[in-house]
Amino acid sequence: MEAKSKQIYKFLCDDIVGSERVVKYRRLFFKTYEYAQNKFYSPSKYIITSGSKAEGLDLPGSDLDIMLVSKQHIVHEPIPQFEDKSVDDNILSLNIDYDNAQPGFVLLKLYERPHKDFEDSLILRNEDGYFLSSNLYLQNLASKYPFSRISINGPCLSNISLALDVAHSLKCKKWPTVARKWLFRHRSSGWPSANLITMISKELVLLVPVGSKSDSGESHPLEWRISFSVPEKKLIHTWTHTHMLCYALLKILIKDVLKQNHTISDLLCSYFLKTVMFWLSEEIDATWWTPIHLMDCFVACLGRLTYWILNKYIPNYFIPQHNMIDRYFTQQAWDELLALITFLHGIGWESIFLCDSLKKLAGLKNNSALQEHASRYSEFDKAVIPLFDVFNLYFYDVEYSSAAQASKKCLCHLTRTNLPTKVRILFTTFLFRISHLVRNIVSQIDSRNKQIYWQRKQTKSISLILTQLAGERGWMSLAMNFYLCGQYRKSITVLDHAKCISIRNTSIISSFSNTGNLIQDSLHINNHTGYISNTMRRLICHNKFKMRDFCIFDIQTYDYLLQLFPQQHFILFPTEVLIYYLRFACCHQLQDIYERQQCLHDLTLITETAISDGLLPDVCSTYLFHAHQIAHDRDFEQRVKYEE
Repeated sequence: MEAKSKQIYKFLCDDIVGSERVVKYRRLFFKTYEYAQNKFYSPSKYIITSGSKAEGLDLPGSDLDIMLVSKQHIVHEPIPQFEDKSVDDNILSLNIDYDNAQPGFVLLKLYERPHKDFEDSLILRNEDGYFLSSNLYLQNLASKYPFSRISINGPCLSNISLALDVAHSLKCKKWPTVARKWLFRHRSSGWPSANLITMISKELVLLVPVGSKSDSGESHPLEWRISFSVPEKKLIHTWTHTHMLCYALLKILIKDVLKQNHTISDLLCSYFLKTVMFWLSEEIDATWWTPIHLMDCFVACLGRLTYWILNKYIPNYFIPQHNMIDRYFTQQAWDELLALITFLHGIGWESIFLCDSLKKLAGLKNNSALQEHASRYSEFDKAVIPLFDVFNLYFYDVEYSSAAQASKKCLCHLTRTNLPTKVRILFTTFLFRISHLVRNIVSQIDSRNKQIYWQRKQTKSISLILTQLAGERGWMSLAMNFYLCGQYRKSITVLDHAKCISIRNTSIISSFSNTGNLIQDSLHINNHTGYISNTMRRLICHNKFKMRDFCIFDIQTYDYLLQLFPQQHFILFPTEVLIYYLRFACCHQLQDIYERQQCLHDLTLITETAISDGLLPDVCSTYLFHAHQIAHDRDFEQRVKYEE
């Protein structure tokens, strides 16, 4: 068994889960993401990552779990004294009621009638008073996503692809009374340690909007489930890598084998597997969780799961009196589940050979081309590159500060804080994304308007930052800023520099050792050679992050050279084509006929190349025709101005 355990351990590290370092880098990514979102954007709700991805696993088909914690509600236990009660009219104070709810759930009672700003439609009244309805609360949140194809999945709002689960929650002010025994119970393995338990007791405990299920399968409309997602993430981050691989094997087994049977696919969820891991981590000595005992631990987990299913009782890790098995499943379904899980436990570690995903990955292991491709990336690259899309998440029911303020805070944090290299890379990546949001909002500059003047100064600073972060696209952003300010010669100078940057350097990130020159209100073109981090270049040049198109939205002005009609508030161009088109526009504004015709010739050549490469061919051909019309029709400009 030891030899098999070591062999499977290595396979999981190489091809499924990743090494211990890869897992730590994934956790670092989400920790940085949380910090950046909550500190730089100052959202109206706390943004917390949870689930297997934030815990360090990134298995095929797994979704991302986000918890949005309300800042407008505060949950007390017990009823606070009058002097402790919040006097802020924007905060709704709620009191926990355990007595009238199932174990693991609570009712939330209001002290008094809610403030007029809070919707009465979310409040239900019975003989005991006013209560905040979990059912109405979740439905109200779902209604705020009118253009998104979402569904309600337990306490979560899930997108149509089920790749993202968002749980809106309320925070408890203190550790719940019903979970106090967890803090003091005996643990034979010594895990978690006393110091860790003390730290856990100070972590956020949340309430999510879903009630216990009745025999009919309907959720209680007033109950809220107690969620320990934040403490659980803290606990899992202390697991050994053997723990993580065992947990991954259990998840893969349930997904590939049990979920294929539609009769029983909804009876077990991955949270039950996490619960098994928590209980056995308390009971099995830490010295047993090693690579040579991986499959022994796996079989032990299957055994515990089989025992629980036999007894129809899965005890919650923090509140054991909470049986997490729902009561509305038929006896036939449970019999089928018990038969299957007993069979899997009976064949022991060999049950993993029933997993199709492991078979496929084992077959790909001998593919030399794939091995060579994977070897080009470091462990850090492998961990974080697949997660970059997380930076694009936007929640309709969360209010954010402006992207300009967020980018300023991020830049200050980068320049004034001594950060580890990997953390600096992640913060810089975040800065790159939000800087583009600032640049994308453009307007004609009116020097007589102070607000617009300062907006111009701010946008130029962001554009200067982007020259360091995004190479060719960054310089294009700065040139666009000069063009909209009427500084056409400066714009041409920047465009000429952008043309000189090779395609392989289109997306780079500076190490910020030269940050002092970035935000000067002047045009200063630096030699980047000494400032580019090889790791950053490799990350940002990856296809998942690289963006060849230049996008501008929310255009608040009309420039007939950039827009085909006054109502056009969105422009999307291949960056290389836009460089030549904007140079044509600058020469036209300067009434330099000779240079304009040369630019038109160059624009024609680059556009034909872009069209043959399939880069937005319709957009390219339309703007090329537009440029020829401007250059050869003397009356075109007069007609446009007349129509304005």
